[in-house]
Amino acid sequence: MSAAQPEDCLALHRLIHDHAAFEEASATVSLHQVADVLANRHPPASIIVARMDQELVGYASLTEVYSMWHGKRWLHLDCLFVRAQDRSLGIGARLMAAVRSIAANSDALWVEWQTPSWNEAAIRFYRREGATVLPKVRLQLSA
Repeated sequence: MSAAQPEDCLALHRLIHDHAAFEEASATVSLHQVADVLANRHPPASIIVARMDQELVGYASLTEVYSMWHGKRWLHLDCLFVRAQDRSLGIGARLMAAVRSIAANSDALWVEWQTPSWNEAAIRFYRREGATVLPKVRLQLSA
């Protein structure tokens, strides 16, 4: 596991779009936007990549959120994705370990994320990793 680098741009962009397609959605991020994030000295997200034989096979991205209730930051795990052919090899667990490390080093209260309710394999994986399922409804308001 390592932080994504500018040279990861093309492969990361492909993984992002593969992730969206897997979740039956579509990603609108452009290659240029991914390049901008990777080149930014103060990026809007922390991106971790997983490699096998020098090839990107998975990634996780985290953003910071401030909790007014607690007066501290927590981390939103925006994405965690491993290519289908590379699942069940421990890559997801290693990405989660890197996420935990970032959370601990940033003094975050917790890490929170969502996954589609139909993605039972991911839910089982996250529970094995120690996650608790929260009884919330996800809402979105377009700007």
